[in-house]
Amino acid sequence: MSADTVNMAIVPNMASPNFPEPADTMLSVMKPLTAVPSPSTDSAPGSPDEKGSQTPGVKKPSALDLVDVRFFDTAEYQCSGCGTWFPLRVVRNTSRGPLSIKPCLPHSLNYEYTCAACSHSGAHHYLEKAFTFLELCTTAIANLTAACEKRGSIERAFSRDREIIPFIDRYWDKMTSDSRRNKSTWRETVSKILSSNTNKILFSMEKDEDSTDARYSLEITNLRQINPYDFVVFTGKSEKRLAPTAAFEKSVRSVKRQKSATAPTAPPQPKMDPLTALKAFPSGVPTEFPANNPPFRYILAECDRNSPLSTTYLNNPDEWHDQQGRQIPPHMYRVFVETKMSLSAQERAPQLRMSSDGLTVTGDKGYSMVRGTHSLSYGRWYYEFKVLECPGNAAIRAGWGTVFSVLQAPLGYDRFGYSWRSRKGTKFHDSRGKHYSDGYGVGDVIGCYIEIPPPEKVADVLPDSCKSEPLVKYKNHLYYEVKDEVAKQVQQLRSVPGSKITFFKNGVSQGVAFSDINAGHYFPCISLYKSCVVRANFGSAFDFPPKSLAFLPVTERVNESSVEQTVADILYNICNTLDF
Repeated sequence: MSADTVNMAIVPNMASPNFPEPADTMLSVMKPLTAVPSPSTDSAPGSPDEKGSQTPGVKKPSALDLVDVRFFDTAEYQCSGCGTWFPLRVVRNTSRGPLSIKPCLPHSLNYEYTCAACSHSGAHHYLEKAFTFLELCTTAIANLTAACEKRGSIERAFSRDREIIPFIDRYWDKMTSDSRRNKSTWRETVSKILSSNTNKILFSMEKDEDSTDARYSLEITNLRQINPYDFVVFTGKSEKRLAPTAAFEKSVRSVKRQKSATAPTAPPQPKMDPLTALKAFPSGVPTEFPANNPPFRYILAECDRNSPLSTTYLNNPDEWHDQQGRQIPPHMYRVFVETKMSLSAQERAPQLRMSSDGLTVTGDKGYSMVRGTHSLSYGRWYYEFKVLECPGNAAIRAGWGTVFSVLQAPLGYDRFGYSWRSRKGTKFHDSRGKHYSDGYGVGDVIGCYIEIPPPEKVADVLPDSCKSEPLVKYKNHLYYEVKDEVAKQVQQLRSVPGSKITFFKNGVSQGVAFSDINAGHYFPCISLYKSCVVRANFGSAFDFPPKSLAFLPVTERVNESSVEQTVADILYNICNTLDF
């Protein structure tokens, strides 16, 4: 393959994407729906089946075609924009997400979905979110209830130990892509979740005097009211909400949480041998990361099964994990690429507090910054953030920055970042501030747009494979240790003609803030001074999408980043085969 062919394959056309008008289907969603029995006939009671779904034809079904039919024993996903429910077969075949979609059980709550009519990219977008055990318990009881309704049973309360916990254990792999937890630990967690959400908050409890096993049912008797967007509002995780439902309108602040009286104390767990733990190849994303200590950065690594030595390693891991601590060759691993777009839990100042979904960040004391999980080096991209709190003399600087921008400083402090400040509307780059526009405050939605022409060389697009960097272990996970040569990067900076950054305030363009910016891989960046609170929106349902510009939401970079990282790994393996 020639270099020109590779360039054409990787660098896409900069043509304007289509922007269909959102389908006006909210009234259709709110009308009463008629339950239709699933055509599946071989599904066991209590075990949801997907065989009732038919293979879609060439014609893509519209939102109005799907809203009138609901199957309670097959997985369905509600659009966050219009509220339409789409069956699994449509989401699996039309979304730009993974081929194996999870969760794939009915009444799942840990996902976010946007249909093609509501997406600015014109494509279905599916994203699995980090689960909570409260969501898993709700999904389990809802499925058990639906199975009883299908059999004609009036049973609505289910045993914690004999039905709910075994259901979660059996269908764990369909409810989340996270690795299974320690059995005794998660069983204890489920018991606490069920008991602490009783007293007509979410679950109802029935308990026989002669038995220690409690039975739980849902306070929500209508299974149609279970959806992820009402649920996250009810549990206090998000401000986003679709049409209100009566069951979720009950105020829960005045209800005191009850302590569990039946949950046994979990026995102490023996410590796992670190060598044995490392052989397990943990697949989940860690919750604790090593602190980046300039000039060193740490990048999460995962096993590269396409590496020439990976087969030897997997067949006999003891050879590499002996007691002498033989070093694992770094080329047998690869950079881990996040499967969803959010603010990075690792690429942030440690004093910043983030929400569980990685979209809301709270500042503390002096200026500190957080970067997004995915970067971009060319194209037209856009993201938004909403100012939730900005008390007193607090301030916000947000925009775009590279991986070399300092986290313990405001964005625009160095030559690797460009920002717009909330106070006085000043724009910053290289610690030089210039008046740009009026400032912004609480309630404002700020849009950040960047445009970079395509590069001439593929090398400028592909990220570093990091396969030549040393591996270090932290909390049972492996990380590449990368040393940043900032002084060298400053000397190599060059501007890109035709590139520009524009900011928007509540949908109104404030004009071009920066032009001919430096080349590099830019991340969405937000820096906060004192106790500001902002919530990012990386797409695809924006509050104020620019109407006069062609762009893609930054969330579309998730799949592109995976492709680019894979190509970089392949090139490394090809170029260094003789060294193995």
